[in-house]
Amino acid sequence: MLNLQTVTEELGKECMGKAWVIVTSQQDIDSITKVKGNDFSKIQGRFDTRLSLSSANVDAVIKKRILEKTDAAAQSLRLLYEQKATIIKNLIVFNDTAEKKLYASETDFAEVYPFVPYQFNLLSSVLTSIRTHGASGKHLSGGERSMLALFKESAVNIMNEETGVIVPFHRFYDALENFLDHSHSGVIIRAYDNSYINPEKKDKDVFAINVLKTLFMIKYVLEIEANIDNITSLMIENIDDDRIELKGRVEEALKVLMRQMLVQKNGSIYVFLTDEEQEVNNEIEKENVETPVIINKVAEMIFEDIFPGKKYIYPTFNGRYAFSFNQSVDDRPYKANQSYDIGVRILTPWYDGSTDDATLRMMSGQGKEVLVVLPDDAEFLKEMQAYLKIEGFLRKNTSTQLPKYETIKQAKIVEMQDRNANAKLYLTEALKEATIYVNGDVARVSGKEVGTRINEAIGRLVQTVYHKLSYIDTPMGEAEIRKLLHTSNQLSLGLEDGTESNAHALDDVQGFISLNTRNHMKTKYLPDQSLCNLCSSKDDKAARIVFSTYPTMLNAIDNAKTKDGVPLFSPAHFDLIIVDESHRSIFKKYRAIFDYFDAVLVGLTATPKTDVDRNTYDFFEMEHGIPTYAYDYDTAVYTDHVLVPYYNYEVKTKFTEEGTCV
Repeated sequence: MLNLQTVTEELGKECMGKAWVIVTSQQDIDSITKVKGNDFSKIQGRFDTRLSLSSANVDAVIKKRILEKTDAAAQSLRLLYEQKATIIKNLIVFNDTAEKKLYASETDFAEVYPFVPYQFNLLSSVLTSIRTHGASGKHLSGGERSMLALFKESAVNIMNEETGVIVPFHRFYDALENFLDHSHSGVIIRAYDNSYINPEKKDKDVFAINVLKTLFMIKYVLEIEANIDNITSLMIENIDDDRIELKGRVEEALKVLMRQMLVQKNGSIYVFLTDEEQEVNNEIEKENVETPVIINKVAEMIFEDIFPGKKYIYPTFNGRYAFSFNQSVDDRPYKANQSYDIGVRILTPWYDGSTDDATLRMMSGQGKEVLVVLPDDAEFLKEMQAYLKIEGFLRKNTSTQLPKYETIKQAKIVEMQDRNANAKLYLTEALKEATIYVNGDVARVSGKEVGTRINEAIGRLVQTVYHKLSYIDTPMGEAEIRKLLHTSNQLSLGLEDGTESNAHALDDVQGFISLNTRNHMKTKYLPDQSLCNLCSSKDDKAARIVFSTYPTMLNAIDNAKTKDGVPLFSPAHFDLIIVDESHRSIFKKYRAIFDYFDAVLVGLTATPKTDVDRNTYDFFEMEHGIPTYAYDYDTAVYTDHVLVPYYNYEVKTKFTEEGTCV
C-alpha cells in the first residue's frame, strides 16, 4: 500500500495529472485503518472518488460466470420445472422465521440449477460466521472470490450426474475444509475413523458425516435453525427425493452422532460440537443429578410458574370461600406440612407406580385428588435434567481458564437458560394435553389452558368432597355464627327478614350436633354453658345444664333451696328436659318429676313400650308406632358407621335338646 502511494505520485507527475488510478480491495479499507492506525490516511487522501462494492448480489456474478447455460439446456430445465414445480415446492421447505429464497419460476430454476436460491445468502453467512468465530485460517475471504470458488467446485463435483440432481449444502464443506482450523475439521476427520458412524469404512459420502458437515456449516449462522425439518431440506440431493424417507435417515444419523458426543440436542435444535465443547460436555455429563431433584424442580416450575394458584376460589358469593389443596408431583409432595382435604397430583412419565386406567380412577376417587396424567413424552424431564447438570458444572467452576473455555462457558450459561425455557414450553404443552382424573372418572374439561383445565377439575372435586356447599344461601363468617348463637338461649333461630328457614342447612346442623352428642363430643360454636352433675356435685345447682338420675332429681325438687330458702327447682326452671331410657321408670312414682316441670320433654329410647300400663307413645301424646324422629339400625351401621352389625351365635345345651324329668 505504501508503494501504491509512490506509484500514484510518480504517475501523476509524468502524465501531468491526466492519469486514472483505480484500486480495488477485498476488504473494507476503513477496517484496515482502524487496525493499523493512520498509516493509510495519505493514501486515502489521494483518491477523491470512493465507490463501495457490495457482495450482496454475488448470485448475479455466479449465474453469469459459472451457471450460464445454452439455450437448449435452459429450455430443458424450464420444462422440467413446469412438470415438477409442486413436488419441488413441497420438497424444500424451512420452518423458521428467517426468509429463505426458493425457486420463483421456471426461468429462475433454469438460471440457478443445480443450486437452490437460498444457498447464495446462506453460504455468505456461513463464511462470515466461520471467520468471526475463528474457525478458519486467515486466507478465507468472504467476497465474490470465495463464493465463486465454492460454487464452482461444488458444481464440478456433480457435472456428470443426471438432470434432476441438486447440490446439497454439505457439498460446500469439501471446498472449505482446507481453510478450517483443526478443532473443527479434526472432528469430522475422526468421524470417518469411527466404526459406529462409518461402519463400512468409506472414504467419502457417508450420510451421517454429511449431516455432521451440514451442522458445522450452520453452527454459528443465525438465519437458520438446525432443526430436523431444516436439516432435511439442506440434505436434499435430487428433486425426486422422498422427503419423509430422507427425514427418517436424518433422524437416525443424528441419534448416532449424539451417542458419539459429536452433536448435542438443545430442545429441537441440534448443535455441532468442537473438540473443546466435547470436553466440556463430557464434564457436564458426569454431573450426577438424582431423579427426586429433577421432580422437585419440575414441581417448582408447575406450582410457582405455570399453575401458581394455591387455593381454589368457589365461584359463588363473590369468591368468599377458598379451598387450599395439597400439591404433589408423582409421589413427592411439593412442600412439607400439607394436610388439606383435597389435592392436585401431577403424574410424569417417570412415575414408577401403576398408571392403568382402573388404578388411576381408584386413586382419584379414594385420595380426593385431581390426577393430572401427563403424556408419555419425557422431553421436558430431559431438558430439566440437562439444565441441572449444566448448573452443577458452572457452580463448580473447575475448568481451565483458557479463553476458548471461557467462551464455551458463557455459551453454556445461554444454553442453560434455553434448556429451562424448553422444559417450561414442553411441560406446558404436556399439561394442556394431559388426561385428568377426578372423582373416580376421566374429566371431560372444556378449557384449553393449563390453569383453566385444572381449576375446572378442582371445582368438580370440591363439589363432591364439600357436597353440601349448595345448602349455603347466605354466607356467614365465624364471628357472625358465634354472635348468633350467643345472642339468646332460645331453642330456635329465627331469620331476621322473616324468610323461610334453610331446611337442608338446618337439618344438617341438627344431624351434626346429634352425632356429636351420641359420641360424647362437644360441638364447636355452641355457647359455653355451666354444667352440674347432681349425683356428684352439690356446688353449682344453678348451672344452665344439669345431669341427674331419677331419685336424685326427685329428692332435689323437695330439698334443694337457694340462699334465700326458696326452692331451687321451680316448675319453670328448665326449658328442655331430655329423658334417657324413656320406655321404663317414667310410668310410676318418677312420673311425678315430669308432671312437676313445665318444659319441653324429649324422650330417648331404643325400645318404646306399648303395654297398657307402660305405653311410651301415650306418655308423650303421640300416635302409636310413629316417633318424632327415628335413627334406624341400617343408618347407624352401614351409613354413619357408629355401630357394628350384630351376629347370632346358636348354643345348644342338654336342657334345650333333651329336657328334664321331674
